[in-house]
Amino acid sequence: MSTAVHALPSLPLIGYLQALGYVPLPLRRYTTGHCTLPVLVNQVPAHFLLDPGSSHTLLDPSKISQFGSPLQVSTHPGTGVGGSVADTAWSAGNELVLHGQLVFDDQTVYVLSLEHVNTAFRQHQLPEIDGVIGADLLGKGAAVVDYATPTLYLQPNN
Repeated sequence: MSTAVHALPSLPLIGYLQALGYVPLPLRRYTTGHCTLPVLVNQVPAHFLLDPGSSHTLLDPSKISQFGSPLQVSTHPGTGVGGSVADTAWSAGNELVLHGQLVFDDQTVYVLSLEHVNTAFRQHQLPEIDGVIGADLLGKGAAVVDYATPTLYLQPNN
């Protein structure tokens, strides 16, 4: 069995990724280590947590009406944070714009209470979030998170 060794690019990470078509999106890192970014949901400003470990992009049900997102509910149970099971709710046909730069049309977002997250953020005097950017959106192209800068690099799927 052979092991391939790849040389590191001579360009700094940002130059290398931009040469490959990635778009840099600055993140805000909270004192808790969480990273957030501004998102427009149906042209309404929102504040989202970046969570590549979340399989789906999420909206908090207490905030969904402000985005004009039509809500649909299924009787099929889904798994939430901590393994909790509840009926699945989602909203289809949404436009998400990350950092005013990358547009994702006709997106389905799932609806899950983020109150436990916002409670923790309030305890640390941090701004609340309206939603979560998950792996479903990040996987529409290619994504690299540089925690040192902190920056999300997205390469849109052309």
